Amino acid sequence: MADSSEVIPDEEPRAVPADAYAALPRPDGPAPSGRVADLSVLLAFAVLVFLPRLSPPWNIDHDVAWYNYAAARVLDGGTLYVDVIDLNPPLIVYLHMPPVLLARALGCAEIPTLMAYISFVVLISLGLSYWVLRRWDCFDSQIFRRLFFLGLMIALVAVPGLAFGQREHLMLVMLVPYVLAAGGRAAGVQFPRLLMLVIGLWAGVGLALKPYFLLAPVAVQAYLVFGPVGRRVLRSPENLGLAAVVGLYALHFLFLPSDMRIGFWNTVRMARETYGAYTEPWTVIAAQGHVLMCLLLLVAYALVGSSVTLRHLARVLVLASAALLLAALWQQKGWPYHFLPALVFGWLTAAVLAIGIVQREELLRLMFRPGPKSLALILTGGLFLAAGVIDVRHFRSPPMGGIAPIVKKTSREADGEPIMAFSTSVYPMFPLVNFTGLPWSSRFNCLWLLPGVYADVDGVTSPFPYHPSDQMHPIERYVIDCVVQDMTSRPPRLVFVQYPPRHAMPNDSFDFITCLSRDPEFARLWRQYRSAAQFLGHRVFKRFD
Repeated sequence: MADSSEVIPDEEPRAVPADAYAALPRPDGPAPSGRVADLSVLLAFAVLVFLPRLSPPWNIDHDVAWYNYAAARVLDGGTLYVDVIDLNPPLIVYLHMPPVLLARALGCAEIPTLMAYISFVVLISLGLSYWVLRRWDCFDSQIFRRLFFLGLMIALVAVPGLAFGQREHLMLVMLVPYVLAAGGRAAGVQFPRLLMLVIGLWAGVGLALKPYFLLAPVAVQAYLVFGPVGRRVLRSPENLGLAAVVGLYALHFLFLPSDMRIGFWNTVRMARETYGAYTEPWTVIAAQGHVLMCLLLLVAYALVGSSVTLRHLARVLVLASAALLLAALWQQKGWPYHFLPALVFGWLTAAVLAIGIVQREELLRLMFRPGPKSLALILTGGLFLAAGVIDVRHFRSPPMGGIAPIVKKTSREADGEPIMAFSTSVYPMFPLVNFTGLPWSSRFNCLWLLPGVYADVDGVTSPFPYHPSDQMHPIERYVIDCVVQDMTSRPPRLVFVQYPPRHAMPNDSFDFITCLSRDPEFARLWRQYRSAAQFLGHRVFKRFD
């Protein structure tokens, strides 16, 4: 039974009567009837949790919709970072190619197919996590294990809200089995090498999406190396698999087509110069609900983490949460989905702490015996609930609810021709493009490079101090040239122009048409357009030939 129980050297072993060994479960797990009960409960619960994701209305995040479009555009012959400009490394576009190909092969709509694809990715991770938890029987009762797993299912499927399918969500989903297995390693559990290799490869795919994410495995493995396992864990199958995926992904940049590789590094260079316009002051970030919840979950662990029985599991979860909180803060945007992985690992930590307290029968003592720790824990819980009330709106605003009235009208007015937008926000054009199925004229999802060009403009200057045509910033000249080329090669029938307030622009007096009209060719093209409507902070212009 050494391979299926948690061994904690610094804890007192629980005494087991000699005649009780015959009643212990067999090494291969519970009886068949127990497996049937487990699967029945899990299947029924999975149907309830996944059903909202697999049925209309299809509430999809704007970034997720954009990457699905980008994958389709590349599959149709476009070159990433040339015909489709994005500041993220290409892996997220690669991951969106399978659902696009599947939708085309089956003749299905792309968005429902995408939601089914993401749900399948979540199911794979849940399956790996369930296998780890069954192999490492760290809970005193199967009821606790089932409750934890059901909570994990809710955390990966329901909690993300609109962030379902975001890069942070995909990384979180793929990393969870790896972190749970790390807890088992710390407890001395021996896992089959092949399945651990699969877990490492799976985690490597998610972690390669953004370099910030690598902080999580570094923190978890540091605990194992300097704690209960030692350096030998670095040669474990899961770590070798993770390193292989990340290493091969980094190496593949050397073999990209030259135009794609040059375009990528040019985009990175321009992003370094301009993307700072989207950062938020630290005071604003620190005051947001999701940041406060992450910090309060760490406080909760500090208060009771040392007194629970599931200490290895709690430690790896809280380390992953803290590392991913640092990764989110490092990006300095304050966007809620950046904090989703830290929140989920924090919530899982809280669940483990609660189960561990109950297993040691200390719940009533903590709740009713007055003392600094119990009072601090109650205060932390109250603040956490307050922060949750403040933050819930960030994950509940459904884009489809806003654009549904305009989908049919846009399709009718465009009459199958391309559409375009002059905006600094990806929403609402994505997912509007996905739901209408109309071509998209621009190589950008929005004109996100422009705010950084004018970052030094104060918020009260009027009229807006546009650069003279002969003194334009090179990035500004590049954006305008791209707009003109795209309007010439794929003339849009409809153009959506964002009016104030504009996301990340330092001054509301900025006007896209005035900015772009400094180019004579754009001014000539724009004379074909007339104002036709207004929609979600945009004026809609239609081309009349």
